[in-house]
Amino acid sequence: MKIFTHAAAAALATGLAAPAALALDFGDGFYTNGEFVLEYLDGSGFSGELFGYGEVDIGYEQAGGGFGVFVGFDAFNSDNESESAIYGAISYSGDFGKLQFGVPRSALTDYIDTPDIGGSKLLDLELGALTDSIFPVFYLVGSLETPVGLRYDGTFGAVGVGVSYHNFDDGDLVNLAANYRVGQFELRGGLEHIEADSVSESSYFIGVEGEFGPIAAGLLYSNVNTITEIDSVKLYATYSPIEALDLTGTYLSLDSGGPSGNLYGFAAQYTFGPGVYVEGGYLDGDAFGDEIFNASLGVKF
Repeated sequence: MKIFTHAAAAALATGLAAPAALALDFGDGFYTNGEFVLEYLDGSGFSGELFGYGEVDIGYEQAGGGFGVFVGFDAFNSDNESESAIYGAISYSGDFGKLQFGVPRSALTDYIDTPDIGGSKLLDLELGALTDSIFPVFYLVGSLETPVGLRYDGTFGAVGVGVSYHNFDDGDLVNLAANYRVGQFELRGGLEHIEADSVSESSYFIGVEGEFGPIAAGLLYSNVNTITEIDSVKLYATYSPIEALDLTGTYLSLDSGGPSGNLYGFAAQYTFGPGVYVEGGYLDGDAFGDEIFNASLGVKF
């Protein structure tokens, strides 16, 4: 099965991962964070295929603010496909927040992050443009000029705000996102707008996530117009009976005003020591046609 045959294919036709749980601090301002995962999939459209994915940032930031820099990449590999995307930016931070200039990551993903559907990194990437910014997948699989731009992140009391801008192939993509923490709840919102050739479209996102002891649950509503016209609702909950074990259920409803579909999935992830994990998952629903099983070995840092 060719990767990204649904959402990404639609994005390319228009002409237009998860933040790491831990960061490795090497001292003197140097750090790295990211994730590597090797995933096995079997079921609808797959026949025992292996998929590898990596997302890494390496950077430097001055203590207390000042200049910094980072370089990073996203990459995946399967039996019939291999792609990569390079990031990098110079930054300046202070009491006002943080500015990045170069090829920064899109802001939206960091503010509305939700669990992978059915525990599958591959399927979450393929469907990511329906519940997240189109930029990470579009940049990864598209033949683009370097999408130069800038990004700003700031915190104002309980409110976090992120804005990013990228220019590529005579097109412009803007992300605006924010979250607000109140008690055990976090309110989330985002906007993505694209201008390219004859395309001028916006997508909107609004969600909430709450923590109830060992349970974290949330909802994300998306009105997507940048790759196709579709509304989606994603519901999820993670139960952690012990610190090392996460049991997650996800449900995604898709409505295009005509054909509609739904997906639901379950996953169990067990973490060994500092970031190394194994995970097994199951996904079904009429949007893919039949059930899919997955198993993965990964490390987050």
